[in-house]
Amino acid sequence: GRVVGVLTERDVLKRVVDEGRNPDKTLVKEVMSKPPITINPDADLEDAIELMFKHKIKKLPVVENGKLVGLVTFTDLVRAQPALIRAIKRFMEVYEVPKSLSKVVKYYVV
Repeated sequence: GRVVGVLTERDVLKRVVDEGRNPDKTLVKEVMSKPPITINPDADLEDAIELMFKHKIKKLPVVENGKLVGLVTFTDLVRAQPALIRAIKRFMEVYEVPKSLSKVVKYYVV
């Protein structure tokens, strides 16, 4: 049960579709992002947002004692925590924002 990587839609598009791999013969471990960027459940939400911006990710596994205990998504944070808007805007000024993340921000924040 420990987290060794994360497989996202972007991983599949870049490492399977773009490279012309056969999905039936491609193993998850060959195309997943590793090592995974994770966060502890005791971290604050601003830390989660900063990690997402810094690493250009939209999903953040929550790991405690080496085991997956949850998953935080950028959309969930923005939708559920309007008070985080200032932090989001601040991180957008510091980090380069991928188009997909920018769309979520514009939809929910701006």
